[in-house]
Amino acid sequence: MRDAPNFQLKAARVEAFPIFRPVVRGLELLAETASSHPKRLAALLSLDPSCTAKVLRAANASGFGSRKATCVEEALDMLGPSSVRSCIASLMDAAHEQRLADVPRFDLFRWWTHCTATAFAASHLAEALHTGKPMEAFTLGMLHEIGVAALYLLAPEELNAAIELSETESLIVHGCERHCIGEDSRELGAAIVQSWRLPDALTPIVRYHGQPGEAPEEEYAVAALLFLANLCAERAGFGHPWFTKFEELAPEVLARTQVEMPALERATEVAKHGVAAAAKALLPRAA
Repeated sequence: MRDAPNFQLKAARVEAFPIFRPVVRGLELLAETASSHPKRLAALLSLDPSCTAKVLRAANASGFGSRKATCVEEALDMLGPSSVRSCIASLMDAAHEQRLADVPRFDLFRWWTHCTATAFAASHLAEALHTGKPMEAFTLGMLHEIGVAALYLLAPEELNAAIELSETESLIVHGCERHCIGEDSRELGAAIVQSWRLPDALTPIVRYHGQPGEAPEEEYAVAALLFLANLCAERAGFGHPWFTKFEELAPEVLARTQVEMPALERATEVAKHGVAAAAKALLPRAA
């Protein structure tokens, strides 16, 4: 078990969290012409949690004003061409230096599909239900498990043990993380949101998206939105590798938010098609 405060400090200091390799290859192709293809670059960066977090961190650093970027497009506009190129170079350096462990219970591709499905579902729900900005909701969906990414990078063996314990004993994974690591991905994620200057709305999401009923009243709506997006991702076939209670808690959240089943079914289809489109763009031979 690691010392939790030092573990949070390490997470705050990393250059980038695990990056989906096909995104790295896409960045290499765009590296020389990033300023000429801003929309293509924004679309590519938006399809990876680590890349999204990295550009938001750069844009929201001191010196770029008090307004925080809440999506990749805003971040790129705030950074400007020169800083964008530096950010991409830093991302690629970090990706090439990363030596990711083989974790039997945690598959990076499966994690990427879950985050991507959640992002597409969250964006659709935010627009359909008029509960937020779709682009910001996409970002929140992509980053809602940023704490898990940190655990995978910094404590892979312990994460594997926590997931195995959650699966075999049907336990909520955060308690298993605390048992195996001394820190859970919710509080670690909240610490990363603060230290990386990520969107403020992400804090209640990383803490409460699995159990929105635990959120303070003023944070319930955004936590519930991401709960429903996660539910859609699970129903689309892109669930977590650990035990969850999304289906068990769904009736309560649906009743409280007054979201009707057709809206949820449509968001599930959007999640499914979103992952398929992203995989086709990044993995053309496998699509």
